[in-house]
Amino acid sequence: MQDALAELSASIGSRRLRRILQDWDGWRGARPFPARADFVPEQIKYLLGNVVLLDVLRQPLRFRYRLIGTNLVARRYELTGRTMDQHPDPEFRPAAIALNTRVVAERRPQRFEYRILSRASRDWIHYESLNMPLSADGAEIDMILCAIAFNDEVED
Repeated sequence: MQDALAELSASIGSRRLRRILQDWDGWRGARPFPARADFVPEQIKYLLGNVVLLDVLRQPLRFRYRLIGTNLVARRYELTGRTMDQHPDPEFRPAAIALNTRVVAERRPQRFEYRILSRASRDWIHYESLNMPLSADGAEIDMILCAIAFNDEVED
């Protein structure tokens, strides 16, 4: 997996996303995936307003928004508690579902770039997403940690 993570890291434009990928790798240790319990919000305060936690639901495979960072809510929508197939943006929805389905199927972090229309400003927003699997039992992916880096944000 280390070769795949190194290749993924090299494809990521955002320093903060490369950092959270490195953190994710450290949290998992020798396991395939870290658990949500392996980190606390203070450890990722460099990205805190730009994270999403998705519950992975089975039979059929679906994704439910458990937490959406405040910066993301301000730019887009408050969807906490709703499933991804209820997302109001018909262009975003299939791409996001496909990305998270790939995270579960391939059992590794996935990167994606989006270009979306801001609900607040009505301007086009470009951002990079890194979606990383989490597992309470170390085997079945039960949550996905999504980290977002907007192209218009200054990175620390």
